[in-house]
Amino acid sequence: MRRFLFLISLLFSINAVSEDIVYQIKASYLYNFLQFVQLVEQPDRSESYLNVCIIGENRFGASISVLDGETTPQGVIRMISMTHYNKKKTVEQCQVVYIVGMKKSLAVRVLNDVDNTKVLTIGEFPSFTELGGFIELYIENDSVRFRINSELAGNTQFRVAAQLLSLGVEGS
Repeated sequence: MRRFLFLISLLFSINAVSEDIVYQIKASYLYNFLQFVQLVEQPDRSESYLNVCIIGENRFGASISVLDGETTPQGVIRMISMTHYNKKKTVEQCQVVYIVGMKKSLAVRVLNDVDNTKVLTIGEFPSFTELGGFIELYIENDSVRFRINSELAGNTQFRVAAQLLSLGVEGS
């Protein structure tokens, strides 16, 4: 059922749709990325939680809270919202970092502070994958699309499902 929703969200047009709907679609993408990307095993993690950190302006509203407590192959999703970023220690607890509504210079600082071979990075500003992010969400022809950093995909310890790679636009 969830995979069906994923495919539907890929085809869903957002022409003249409110930002709330756009972020519901992006929340769906986020959930499905967590189903199709197997993250690095962390031996020191005694809990089976997957910390997903939203860094910047949380534009998701209530749609992101639906993901909190959902199950993935990596564990139970724990959503953490961080409106301010000031130091590397902030992201040490995160296995997934979603950067949204943040100045590009600060987003670059976050990307530099994160070990992008072990932390899945998702962002939605132009050239996110070129700056070292893993997945970039963008709007094209009134639809939400995503780009995967193919160079990074080959240099991380993640296992990315072939279905996801085939659906994403290749970027670097």
